[in-house]
Amino acid sequence: REDGCVVGRMDPATGIAPDVDLTALDPQRSTSRKHAVITHCDGLFSIREEVGVRNGTLVNGKRLAPGQDALLEDGAMLQFGQVILRFSKAS
Repeated sequence: REDGCVVGRMDPATGIAPDVDLTALDPQRSTSRKHAVITHCDGLFSIREEVGVRNGTLVNGKRLAPGQDALLEDGAMLQFGQVILRFSKAS
């Protein structure tokens, strides 16, 4: 996707379907429908929390400010609300 990979939760009522769907991992619904965007440019990956997210996004335990980009290294720990994942560049 040209504008990045959306991470979030499915919303059948509005038709929102994120590229990385955390619905099954988030029974408490702590992630937003459009929680964050991961982009890739010139061999580098970065993540940005979307404006309006209530439960936050953390990279290696550090909270991101909405709209702030953070570089992602292989193995980085990402937290979207209560969902914790490890980022991997491997396909």
